[in-house]
Amino acid sequence: MSLSNTKTDADSRDLPSTPLKSALLKIDAVILPIITIGSIFSMMDRSSMGNAKVSGMESDLHLRKSEYNTATSLFYPTYLVFQPLSNWCLKRFGARIWLHLLVLL
Repeated sequence: MSLSNTKTDADSRDLPSTPLKSALLKIDAVILPIITIGSIFSMMDRSSMGNAKVSGMESDLHLRKSEYNTATSLFYPTYLVFQPLSNWCLKRFGARIWLHLLVLL
């Protein structure tokens, strides 16, 4: 076997030649960054109340423990109300439209 017939790393980085490789490149270059950014924002949203408590929100706003617990527990009923609505919209409009709207909103 000669060295000219072996495939190098530079050869494997060429532009995609098949439709499958092209689709995977589009997923890697377009869809994954959008999903990653959305996940980061979602995680920041969920952890913001905990971070605010650690940073002294209770003392700054003169909250008692029961008031803080009430404020954090208000998120749960909204999830209960909007989760079935979101699932209905997902079935009604399809994932192609609904998931784009969720990311934008």
